[in-house]
Amino acid sequence: MLLQRAIKKVKRTIAREYTMPFQGTLRVRIVCYEDVNAWILGKFARKLCENLLTLGVHADIASKPDPTADINHHIAYAGYDGKKCSCDTVMITHVDTVSKREQIRQ
Repeated sequence: MLLQRAIKKVKRTIAREYTMPFQGTLRVRIVCYEDVNAWILGKFARKLCENLLTLGVHADIASKPDPTADINHHIAYAGYDGKKCSCDTVMITHVDTVSKREQIRQ
């Protein structure tokens, strides 16, 4: 339920802030920097993708961003190099060191 509300909010925000109307379904690339079957971050990616598909969002998982996707969501900010691709978002779980805080600021 919470995920559905979050997706609706993202869709409204994107529709409001970008003048280019979406043609068809929202496309989301989930960028996971580890093997999706290896550990908890992969589980986040799989579950997010599964739920987005249930909501009618075209979603896939890969290790690299897709410049044609409406949103590239990076699972864990540590692997994100900061290069803008389209609309990039990052998952932040915790910030427990100064170096992590600085990476997020960039």
